Amino acid sequence: MRRTVALIVGAALAFAAWPSPPPTSLPDPVPTQTVGQARFVTCVARADRGSDPLLAVAANRSGPLGVSVTGAGELRPVADATIGAAGGAVVPLADSGLVGFGTVLAELPTDVVDGAVVSRGERGRTTRRCLGRPEPVMALSGVSSLDGERLTIVLGNPFAADAVVAVTGASEVGEDSPGELASVLVPARSTITAELGRFLPLREYLSVVLTAERGAVVGLLAQAGDGDVATASFASPAADWWLTVPDVGQQSATLTFVSVAPTEVEYQVDVYEGGGLDAGFETGRVAPGRQVVVDLSEVAAPAGVRVTATGPIVAGLSLAGEHLRALSPGVNAPGDRWLVAGPGVGGPSVLWVLNPGPDALDVVVQPVRSGAQAQMVQVPASTVAPVPVTSGSGGGYLVEAVGDVVVMWTFGGEGPTGFGTGTLLDE
Repeated sequence: MRRTVALIVGAALAFAAWPSPPPTSLPDPVPTQTVGQARFVTCVARADRGSDPLLAVAANRSGPLGVSVTGAGELRPVADATIGAAGGAVVPLADSGLVGFGTVLAELPTDVVDGAVVSRGERGRTTRRCLGRPEPVMALSGVSSLDGERLTIVLGNPFAADAVVAVTGASEVGEDSPGELASVLVPARSTITAELGRFLPLREYLSVVLTAERGAVVGLLAQAGDGDVATASFASPAADWWLTVPDVGQQSATLTFVSVAPTEVEYQVDVYEGGGLDAGFETGRVAPGRQVVVDLSEVAAPAGVRVTATGPIVAGLSLAGEHLRALSPGVNAPGDRWLVAGPGVGGPSVLWVLNPGPDALDVVVQPVRSGAQAQMVQVPASTVAPVPVTSGSGGGYLVEAVGDVVVMWTFGGEGPTGFGTGTLLDE
């Protein structure tokens, strides 16, 4: 196993504390999640002194956008906005009434949508993706509670019923099951937090799994250190994961994935680097409830990564450097159409587009802002291409290609950096 650190460690941790023409039209949505008669996305946000959180939305149609936040057992409306004709909206959250962490729920006229909360301030640069109704099992990998790192878990419940959540996971020390952290009750329309480093200190690699025993929650992990903070929302398990390794001046890049399968699964990590494919960069087996850690620091960024497994896993990529912490789960498939909320909202950003195929592809990047110009780039085979985008996107971007690509994005770099994904649009 070259260039890798394969730390396969098990744990059951339970805690409770609490191409140049404009893009073609997008497919009509199929109704899925609803609040009343409205579709929605939800995510955790933080508002405090020195931060400027923004809710970014990129959708396939215009219409009303109602934004509410949780507080004192209530869901308080804070903004009645409009998704513009090109599909974008940005809603400031600094004056929403949030104090510290809270949960945002955005009601939408469509479910063909990507949403994200972007923040830039004294605490660094962060982004986290918003989700439709959370799945019963969700996970996030790639955090640390070593000295100098402050690790927080946030659980939000914007719904009308209480939720009870069990949390399991993996770290390099084996089983981490402090008795006082047994389960989580998350009251309706509330948000709770816990400092994981207090209960699980000095963990270099940590994965966390949420299992809803009753109700539903949206989860977030925040790791603060060296002048920046990495935040990411929990993701649903799948057997196939794709990620891009951006070039943002990081000193280390680490792939971590955790198995939530009931039996042992086989896995393979492939790397797209310098126009070539290194198939079988890492292979092995992982037991139930265990994690695998793969060091990608010697891979020449930008690069692409694919993880396949014979059972459900959740894979994430963490980046670290001087004044830099960034974390994001991957996506589950490549495709030819993406909505990406957030780039160009918190400042100049970069889309990282992976072409895993054998031929070069033309890719069109269109801001979701009326009158904005599209740009077209060509992405060589087996390559990740950076696509810089400026401020004023209107909420994000529609990315269309003549073949399958994977899209992730960053803002910042060479210091505090946010890192996120988009939404693949079904045909």
